[in-house]
Amino acid sequence: MSETITTVYEDGLLRPLLPLPLSPGTTVKIQILNTVNVGYQRRDEIIFGRPLTEEDYRPKDGHKYFEALSVGKLGQLLEEGCVNPNAGVNYCPRIWEFYSFGKKWIERGYNAAFSGCVHSVISRPNCPDYVRTQIEEIEVTGSSFDKDFVSEFKSFAYGAQQRIIKPQQLAAWWD
Repeated sequence: MSETITTVYEDGLLRPLLPLPLSPGTTVKIQILNTVNVGYQRRDEIIFGRPLTEEDYRPKDGHKYFEALSVGKLGQLLEEGCVNPNAGVNYCPRIWEFYSFGKKWIERGYNAAFSGCVHSVISRPNCPDYVRTQIEEIEVTGSSFDKDFVSEFKSFAYGAQQRIIKPQQLAAWWD
């Protein structure tokens, strides 16, 4: 007897949905579904305003960098499943953490934007990692920042390779 049990991969943890108890001799096949939309063209339309071609990516590493991605567009990427909310590299916050932090300060009247890169799926079609989107920088601007906000920003940006703390600009970058 063979059963197909679906396990949904949402947050990096596998959660088998096994009917227990299993009968002796039951073979279980676990199928993993990635909830991230691998339709990289939609991701690119949201970020760059159009689908990218191979010529748009850097030949050396297959990346295309972006700057000044708004909180609204990052939210749209998350809502449409075009990015993995738990993605993060180089000890930087996860994408959902960037979004939550930026949204909080947008709601309080500041401006927040993100920079990062997308990976080419065109050059490596059999490598699922190459639908990845990375956020590597956050910049928050406003007329002035109170001491509590600066303190919260410093905590958020802990581990960043570079931080900029100025009266009207806070930025952090992870390499």
